[in-house]
Amino acid sequence: TIDAEQNYQGAGPDSGEVTEIAIDPRGTTDQNIFISTNDGGIWKSTDGGTTWKAKSDYLATLSMGAVALDAGNPSIVYAGTGNNFSNGFFNGVGVYKSTDGGDSWTLTPGSPTLAGRAIIRMVSPVANVLVVATNSGLFRSSDGGNTFNNIVLPGASSTSYITDLKLDTTAANNVLAAVYGLGIYRSVDGGAT
Repeated sequence: TIDAEQNYQGAGPDSGEVTEIAIDPRGTTDQNIFISTNDGGIWKSTDGGTTWKAKSDYLATLSMGAVALDAGNPSIVYAGTGNNFSNGFFNGVGVYKSTDGGDSWTLTPGSPTLAGRAIIRMVSPVANVLVVATNSGLFRSSDGGNTFNNIVLPGASSTSYITDLKLDTTAANNVLAAVYGLGIYRSVDGGAT
């Protein structure tokens, strides 16, 4: 509650719940930061978090579950739609991509594969590769979002709930995936297997 009338979220501008943070690794001062938000889309700070600007107000959905920067070019920003923990405004249409640091966006051609799913986390282990954790399966694109393939983990199903993804800090091609009710899986080939 942010205003005197005790109205939920107030007059704005509001981002809503922050679901993920992505920091541009170029430079040493972490000045460029992106956040994905529950019902406020993608926001960007260019001064280390002192001020923020909404970057996606005109997209078809502002329900964002994740944000990731491409490992080969941090000016490429991926926005994963459909926050699974939304308060009633869920709208998962796939993955938006910006090639200019968040100034303009297009829905990736592979997004119909992810439509209707909640994107929980995304990681980019190497250039143009995106691994996507959803509430209904694990997906991987090796072409910058043009196509997404469902990765079925041993002992899991194609629709397993993937609760988290992390990159190994010592070897980016190693991806860890947490699967609800099953445990943690490790990939050493950028999420392909």
